[in-house]
Amino acid sequence: MPSSPCSTQTQRGAAALVVTMLLLFAMVLVAAFANRHLVFEQRSAANQARST
Repeated sequence: MPSSPCSTQTQRGAAALVVTMLLLFAMVLVAAFANRHLVFEQRSAANQARST
């Protein structure tokens, strides 16, 4: 039973949405870890500046 073109387009749209959401989630994770690392470095630098 062949699928109608409308359902194929819907499936492609849903697949594109899932892929886009996964990429967005990955980018948010990378940004969160980078921000966490930068805050740690900033605190370390401030502590070092105070100790000298």
